[in-house]
Amino acid sequence: ATLAELPSGTREVRLSSRSAVPAWTMAGNDDHRRLGVAVTALRLDGADLADAAFGAGWHAREPGLRWTDGDAAVAITGGGTLAIRLAPLLRYWAHARGEKPARAAAYAAMDRIDWPEGFFRRDIGWRALG
Repeated sequence: ATLAELPSGTREVRLSSRSAVPAWTMAGNDDHRRLGVAVTALRLDGADLADAAFGAGWHAREPGLRWTDGDAAVAITGGGTLAIRLAPLLRYWAHARGEKPARAAAYAAMDRIDWPEGFFRRDIGWRALG
């Protein structure tokens, strides 16, 4: 679990993360929700938080976990030790800083594909960015 010491007077904590839509990143998946991280435990001073603490940015509880949408609010009354446990259940798109590194990473990935009859063009995608 990851621990965070919250100062007294804390009213809200936000869990911000990358997010992805499983149907866009995994073949055959029909889940079109935007998912951030899968939270398997969220406790304040050792006690599970009540459902009322889960504000905007949370999906409905599932067996053993609850998904965020990438920007989830948790209502806190006071301070204490916040413990969070996540499950690595989702693939996220890779991010590169800026357009040129992203393009270079995409082309490098394409170069690793062994597809003798296939081809792709390097001269058209950049036009959409300009």
